[in-house]
Amino acid sequence: DRHMWPVSTILTFIAANSCFLYYLFAVVPTMTTYQPDLVSNIATGILGLGASQVVQFVTGMGAAPTGKFNVGPLSLDASLPVNIAWWTMEQPSFLVPAMMLYKNAQLVPSAHPGGLFLCMFIAHYFRRSMIYPWTSRGRPYPLHAWASAMIFTAANGTFQANWLLYGARFEADEFNSPRALLGYIVFVCGMGWNIHADWTLRTLRKPGERAYKIPHGGLCTHLQ
Repeated sequence: DRHMWPVSTILTFIAANSCFLYYLFAVVPTMTTYQPDLVSNIATGILGLGASQVVQFVTGMGAAPTGKFNVGPLSLDASLPVNIAWWTMEQPSFLVPAMMLYKNAQLVPSAHPGGLFLCMFIAHYFRRSMIYPWTSRGRPYPLHAWASAMIFTAANGTFQANWLLYGARFEADEFNSPRALLGYIVFVCGMGWNIHADWTLRTLRKPGERAYKIPHGGLCTHLQ
C-alpha cells in the first residue's frame, strides 16, 4: 500500500539510526586493540561492493539507483528528503572514528601517530555530514540506497580508525617524510576541489529547477 510508505519510511529510519547508535556507543568503545580479522573482512567487503557496482552497471541493473537513475529493478519509491538522507548516512564515517579516537586518547595520554591522519579523515566527513547536506538540493533519496550508505560509512569509519590507531606502524619521522608531505598536499587539494565541485553543482540550477545540467569549469569537463 503506497499510503503506508511514509509510516514504513519513518519506522525504517528510526530502526536504522537506533542500530547505529547502539553500535556507536556499545560496540565501538570496546575496539581498543587491533582487530585484523575485522579490518580484513571490511576491506574485502568494500572491494566486493565495488565489484558488484560494476556488475550492476554492466548488466543494466543500475549501479546507483538515485536521482534519474532510480528506475528499473532496483528502484524504490520510498525515500527521504535529500538533506536528511545525506546528513544521516554520512555521519557514521565521522562519528565512529571520532569515538574511537576519543577512547584511544583516554587509554594513551600521548598523541598517537595515526591520530593526525585519522583527524584528516574525520575533517573530510565532518564537512560531508554536517555542512554539505544543508547546502545541497536534489530529488528525494531512495530509502534502500540510504540504508546501504549507512552500513558502508559505518564499516569504512571502523576500518580506517582501527587500522590507523592500532594496526598501522609508523616510523619516527613519518610526519616529515616525502610520502607524508605528498599526502598532505593531495588532501588539501582534494578538499579544495571537492568544495569547489559542490559549489558548482549547487549553483547549476536556479531555485525550483529540476532539469539536468552538466557542470563545466575547474575539474569539470563540459560535454556536448
